[in-house]
Amino acid sequence: MKNALLAAGLILCGLLAALCIWSSESSQIRQREQWTALHHAMEQTMESLAGGAGGIDSDEKLAAEFMEKFLLYIDSDSTVDVTVHTADVREGLLDVEVTETFRYPNGRQGQVTARKTMIIEEKN
Repeated sequence: MKNALLAAGLILCGLLAALCIWSSESSQIRQREQWTALHHAMEQTMESLAGGAGGIDSDEKLAAEFMEKFLLYIDSDSTVDVTVHTADVREGLLDVEVTETFRYPNGRQGQVTARKTMIIEEKN
């Protein structure tokens, strides 16, 4: 009986430790996914702008092109809020902030935010 209680206690401690590790990793995984998606989407959007592909001729089209590419990279079941601070086709500037809201395994709500600015430099 004593050994059974000890085994049950150890299993419970192991499960709690696994839940703690899973919760802490959840935030880091979301942050990594968000940063990767933000980087690749901005890079592809700015390459399209620099190359003249995609017919990006207005600031609104630049922001829409970014949103389209960004959403292709997000794979998680969370709420994503994208704020385009600056989209300027003439200057080749794109400044975006992404906030992702998600739930931890214990039900608590978490949030990660990333902001990135990219400028096209012209070569003479």
